[in-house]
Amino acid sequence: MVEAAYSLDCTKKYADRGRSFSLEAELTLSKGSFTALMGPSGAGKTTLLRLLAGLEKPDSGVISASEFVWSSPSAFVAPHLRHIGYVFQDYALFPHLNVKANIQYGFREEVDNTWLEQLLTVFKIQDLINDRPASLSGGQQQRVALARALAAKPALLLLDEPMAALDFSLRNEIRGELKQMLGLLNTTAVMATHDLLEATILADHVVWLEDGKVVREGAPREVLKAELLRLKEQTRDI
Repeated sequence: MVEAAYSLDCTKKYADRGRSFSLEAELTLSKGSFTALMGPSGAGKTTLLRLLAGLEKPDSGVISASEFVWSSPSAFVAPHLRHIGYVFQDYALFPHLNVKANIQYGFREEVDNTWLEQLLTVFKIQDLINDRPASLSGGQQQRVALARALAAKPALLLLDEPMAALDFSLRNEIRGELKQMLGLLNTTAVMATHDLLEATILADHVVWLEDGKVVREGAPREVLKAELLRLKEQTRDI
């Protein structure tokens, strides 16, 4: 049996402007694994990431990292103490800092210049270190965001649809770069995505969410095949 590096079994409810949403999910992540969270918009993918990051507190249940409890009715570990990296949909780069300073911020403590140079090289941004985010293309901003998230060599990397705004060829390039860095670090990764190809290439485990619940999980090809069959049956009934 593979030892779980992270586990989540909790609920989270929202009610806003007449719309209510309830997440009731159980998730187990093994060390070094790459899990893709999939499902329709509003299914709870981003909420799951935010719960793991500590940006949201569960209403009930437990989130843990190995034997350490991160969230429970009686305990809460702040996000900056969880040793995670997070790549947001909009990249969230600091507009007043150049590329190098944005990545250096990710180190949090002392900057490892050797590792910094490796990040710049692998993500092909070594010639952009003095540029600010506003002058960068979407692909360049994405590379900077990934480099910053990996700067502190996080044990857990969370990615919220990180390549949704990029064209196909650029996505393909950055996938390869990301895969290379995760392999070096043996980092556990969780990514929310709508991209079936992306999930198949990067992930070794897919969790399919609908209406705040896990309805299916397993190897990417198995889960995606089951989902395609379900959609085919729905289409046939129309």
